[in-house]
Amino acid sequence: MNIGIFTDTYYPQVSGVATSIKTLREQLEKQGHTAYIFTTTDPNVDKSIYERNIFRFSSIPFISFTDRRIAVRGLFHAYQVA
Repeated sequence: MNIGIFTDTYYPQVSGVATSIKTLREQLEKQGHTAYIFTTTDPNVDKSIYERNIFRFSSIPFISFTDRRIAVRGLFHAYQVA
């Protein structure tokens, strides 16, 4: 089964949500599913490292929580992948 997970926080960010989603993805793939992660860009991600089925969309810092980001575009690309 193809499964899409949409989140505003994902590894390497450190949070319970990021860790839970990474673990969920790993377990789904162990069961034979294909998991796609749709998330925001992260300035701490090494851009030279390719992560299969991880799609990072252009984003800006959220006003109240600058360590969190909001996607500003990418919905059409997510639709094409789906």
